[in-house]
Amino acid sequence: MKIGILTWFFGNNYGARAHSYALQQIFRNMGHECYMINYVPADAWKSNIIMNLNCGQSKKHPILAVRCLIRCIKFNKQRKIYNLSDKVKCAEDINKLGLDAVEIGSDEIFKLDHPFCSDIYFGVGINTSKFMYAPSSGQTPEDAVLSIQRINSIKKMEGIAVRDKHTQQLIYNNCNKNALIVLDPTLLYDFSELISQNIHEKDYILIYSFSQWNEYKNKIQAYARQKQLKIVCVGRYCKWADKSYDTADLSTWIGLFSKASLVVTDSFHGVVFAIKFHKQMLIFGRGDKLNKINDLLNTLQVCVQFYAGEKEVELHLIDNSIDYKKVDVILDRKKEKSEKYIQLTLDKISKRGV
Repeated sequence: MKIGILTWFFGNNYGARAHSYALQQIFRNMGHECYMINYVPADAWKSNIIMNLNCGQSKKHPILAVRCLIRCIKFNKQRKIYNLSDKVKCAEDINKLGLDAVEIGSDEIFKLDHPFCSDIYFGVGINTSKFMYAPSSGQTPEDAVLSIQRINSIKKMEGIAVRDKHTQQLIYNNCNKNALIVLDPTLLYDFSELISQNIHEKDYILIYSFSQWNEYKNKIQAYARQKQLKIVCVGRYCKWADKSYDTADLSTWIGLFSKASLVVTDSFHGVVFAIKFHKQMLIFGRGDKLNKINDLLNTLQVCVQFYAGEKEVELHLIDNSIDYKKVDVILDRKKEKSEKYIQLTLDKISKRGV
C-alpha cells in the first residue's frame, strides 16, 4: 500500500523528528510504500524560530540566539531522513497524491490552541481512506467542543487510536467513539541505525529540558561531584553544564541518551528515551507536559515521582528506582497491541480497496 503520514514532522524539536521518523520506518518495515505528507502550515518556519528563541536564555544573549538559529537551520536540513511527498497546501492536494491511506498522527496535533492546529490534521476534506495513530490533545480541556466538520471526519476514520486517556476522553465526549490507547511510535521502533557512534562522552548526567531549572542546579551539581559524573546538556545551552550540545542532530541526541548515567528531563520524549535505554531519571514537572508524562508513566507502570528538590538527588533516585524487567514485560504487551491495531486497520483499508 501507498501510505502518507500527516503530522508535524517539521517541528524544530527532537521528539517531533523522532516520532515522525519512527512511523515512517514502521510502515516501511511492514512492506508499505510510505511518504511524509509535505504539508507545512504558513509561518511554521517563523513560529519554530520564535519557540526556540523563547527557550532558555536565547532572548538575552545574542550569541545564543545565533546558535539557536543554527539549530533551526540544521533541523531544517535533517528533513532528508524523510521520504517527502510533493508539497501540498490543502486537503484537496493530498487527495491528488494517489495514496491508498492517510495516517494522522502522532504528536499534539489535536491541541486546539496550538498555532499549527487546523482542520487538516483532523482529516477534514481528505477523501482518501484515513486513520489516526497516537495523536494527542495536550492540555486541551476534555470538555472542549470540536467543530461539526472535525467530528464528522473523525467518525469516518477507519481506525481511531490516541496516545493518552486525556485525548481518548476528548474524542468520546465529541464523537461518542471509544478510541484505543496506543504507544507513542518512538516506543515501537529501536532507532539502531540512527544511534551515533561518535559520542565520546563517558560517565555523565544528561540534561534535556525546555527550562533552565536553576533552582535545582546545586543539588544536581552536588550529585555529579559525588558520583564523579560530568553534566552534559543537549538541545540548548546550559551555563552550568560541563558541555552543551545545543546544535546536535537527531543521531547525536539519541546517542547521548543511550550512554547517559542519569537523565534529567521535563520532556515527554526525554522520558520515552530514558525508558527505552533503561536509564535512571530525574523528572521535573512542567505544567504543559504533566498530563502526557503522567499518562506515560502510569501506562508502563514506571513508579517515578516528579522531582521538586525536597530531597538530595541520590535519596530521590533510591526512593524512585525503576524495575525495568517489569516495565519491559508491560512494554512488550503494549507494543503488540499497538502493532496489531496498525496491521488490522491497514488490512481493513486494503480489503476495501480490492
